[in-house]
Amino acid sequence: MFRRIQTPFLLSTSFGAALDRVIEEKIVPIMLESRTIRHIGTLYRWAETDSASFWELAKKGDHLKAITKEWHAAWDRFRPQRVKQKRGLEEKTVLRAGPELRWLREALASDKFALPEIRSREIDLLSSFIEPDATRESLEWAWTRLRQLYEQELDRRFYQDKARAGALRDSLLECFLPFTPRTAEFLSLLCYRNFPYLTLSFLEAFTHNHGSNEEARRKAIPFLMWYLSLPEAAQALEQDERWIQETTARDETRLREEAEREERQRLEEMNAVVWSSR
Repeated sequence: MFRRIQTPFLLSTSFGAALDRVIEEKIVPIMLESRTIRHIGTLYRWAETDSASFWELAKKGDHLKAITKEWHAAWDRFRPQRVKQKRGLEEKTVLRAGPELRWLREALASDKFALPEIRSREIDLLSSFIEPDATRESLEWAWTRLRQLYEQELDRRFYQDKARAGALRDSLLECFLPFTPRTAEFLSLLCYRNFPYLTLSFLEAFTHNHGSNEEARRKAIPFLMWYLSLPEAAQALEQDERWIQETTARDETRLREEAEREERQRLEEMNAVVWSSR
């Protein structure tokens, strides 16, 4: 892909691998400190189950509540700590990264994807993964619809007239209805990463549907706003537009040459018919 701005963390396979290590090395050991979780571990041969059967057993055995509780408790250990800080005669309570949070930031840091500084908001996101708000089927349906609309409205290979962003924008807005804003944010970023003619300027315009000012938008769609405020975003926006202009010019030249070639062929065939009839 030609994008000049890094992949957002949730769309990166490298981030997925790093998160798996965090869960294996930290989250699971913390959860196993719970007597209830250790007891559940003795009830089945978990090592012989796959992901699908694991959740089926957990649901049938009424273990989901306990597993979810300990999962969230494990992530809570990484949250910033409230500490007292003295400044002159005044004492204030501030949030400060403890050893666990510093470890988490280092474990997930990489130059292979863009990642905001991990604070409570990011921990809320990571801890929410145990209770996804969308099924695989609903996400696949939404993605198929978005791809089809993109091909109809923006992709010059399928729609040779003036590109129209309205239908795709409206469809993205609809994606916020069945899903939580977090899911819809990353779904819109997935569109940007995969649809060449969808630019950062499109995403910027899209954000204005989620708040009348920047503060409101940052509260409603914080991860999308964070991505658009990355230092390299301004340069990426310029490169996006340049690529589209250059590609559009090449496409127009190709279409014109094809039309001229077809016209020459038509005239040659007409002449052949005329000469053969004499």
